Amino acid sequence: MKIVILLLGCALCLSTCSGQEQEAVQDDQQAGHADEASGNVEKEGDHAPLSGFTVEDSSWKIVWHGSSDVDLLNAPDMESILMLTKDNEQYNCQVESVKKPNEEEDASYDGPNPLQLMEPLFNKLACSYRLESYWTYEVCHGDYVRQYHETKEGKQTKLIEYYLGRYSKETLQTEVEEWDAALKSDPASRRPRTLRLEEIDLPYLEVTYSGGTVCDLTGRPRQTLVRYVCHAAGRHEVVSFQETSSCQYVIVVLSPLLCAHPDYRVTADVEHLIHCIALSNSPKRPRSLLELEAQSLALRHGLRPVDGAPAAAPAAAPAAAAAPAEDGPDPDTTPADAEPPPITTARPLAVYDEKLVEDFLAGRHCLNGGTGWWRYEFCHGKRVDQYHVNRDGTRTVIHLGFFSRDVHREWLTHNPQKRPRPAAGRRHVSHFYSGGSMCDEISAPRSVEVKLKCKQSESPNAVSLYLLEPRPCQYILGVESPIVCRLVEQADDNGLIDE
Repeated sequence: MKIVILLLGCALCLSTCSGQEQEAVQDDQQAGHADEASGNVEKEGDHAPLSGFTVEDSSWKIVWHGSSDVDLLNAPDMESILMLTKDNEQYNCQVESVKKPNEEEDASYDGPNPLQLMEPLFNKLACSYRLESYWTYEVCHGDYVRQYHETKEGKQTKLIEYYLGRYSKETLQTEVEEWDAALKSDPASRRPRTLRLEEIDLPYLEVTYSGGTVCDLTGRPRQTLVRYVCHAAGRHEVVSFQETSSCQYVIVVLSPLLCAHPDYRVTADVEHLIHCIALSNSPKRPRSLLELEAQSLALRHGLRPVDGAPAAAPAAAPAAAAAPAEDGPDPDTTPADAEPPPITTARPLAVYDEKLVEDFLAGRHCLNGGTGWWRYEFCHGKRVDQYHVNRDGTRTVIHLGFFSRDVHREWLTHNPQKRPRPAAGRRHVSHFYSGGSMCDEISAPRSVEVKLKCKQSESPNAVSLYLLEPRPCQYILGVESPIVCRLVEQADDNGLIDE
């Protein structure tokens, strides 16, 4: 196997310890790192061979040492290369010997199938938990998946729970036998699929937990796909939870047990080090490398070096274009003597789309939020809906609440703490939307408190939304925007805003 060592800003010459002919190496675009991309590897025979190195499987980083670190020379399990720069700087570089994984050993695996590897966990009925703002998710491996919430009412504890799926020892035994039969007849059919987690493709074993609590939206029992992935340091923890469709869930669990099977192992991108020691009074790092790093640093900070001098700053914006300061100096303005050279900017005047504000207050312009299976829509003064867009374009809609001024005023009477503050220090107002779709959990219609909050932004028309469910079927919808700032000041004592 051949290695290509590419150094940023340096035309380096390689020489093996046996005195092979020196050859030039092209510049790389990443300072201090050896080339990892197979597309950059030059033709075979262009560079000195080093045994056991696989460019595709590993990343390499060069660590520079001064001439005093001679104890690193000729270290065991290291290969030595003499390097010479275009400025006649000399370095002795020690490269780790990397062994290639034994693929034949993996191919000849005849141990337990993946489900059998998980049996110790399933048999002891260990449970893993994932805590979220309202719900707790409990995965008792090999038994059930449950979603629950506990509330205290005086000295009593009230439990709300749903079973998202169940599993049994009988099901495990049946599926183990099916695995063995499939492996004998068609081994390729049992090759694991992968999921992407933190930019890594992870093979997983999928176990179906079915027969959960009946879903009021679909009329069918809830079901959960638990996907177990190999993680040597894992403790069977739940790393992700997702509702992929109505009452259908996917949970990802990290388990070290699967790592015993070669099909489920993940080859980590291990970073190996190349130690380069300066020789013959050479500097610790090559001069050309330092120069190119300085140029790169200048470019990242918006400077344009010309013959070693930084570029002049752009002309300052005319003073007349600047907005008047409200609370002292403008934080967006950089002092004239600051480094790097300043770019004087003017804060733009906020320009509100008056038609947008008018349509929003009238409920003609609705706001949408959410990124998961369920999204939500807010039409001011009219309604708040939770919905899912089906494949045929139709919507499955749950009404969270409708607005009535009379009901809102009655709500304020029972909840005086929700009344708006005096206009001078007011930053938000709350509106009560009620009479939504019936909720089976509480045997009452859904309701939502909409909080209109003043929040400054670079874009005067920007809007952000969030939806919380602090109690079953009782929601809080936050609407934050610079547009709201004017509106909350104009609200009356009940927080109502006229169009």
